[in-house]
Amino acid sequence: MKAKVLTFQRMVDKFLKWICIVSVVLFCACATVGKPFDDSNVNALKKGVTTKLQILEMLGLPFKE
Repeated sequence: MKAKVLTFQRMVDKFLKWICIVSVVLFCACATVGKPFDDSNVNALKKGVTTKLQILEMLGLPFKE
């Protein structure tokens, strides 16, 4: 009877270990990358009026293209 209890306990331990690993991976996948974005200049953007150069001057270079 003890052998079954140990086997069941090992299964539970492995299951909990995998749950922890998957949780950590999913948590890390949700992390943001980049720098804080200052949205104070967003209201100054006008479609068809503001040029790409003006946008770069206001907001800076993008982190990723």
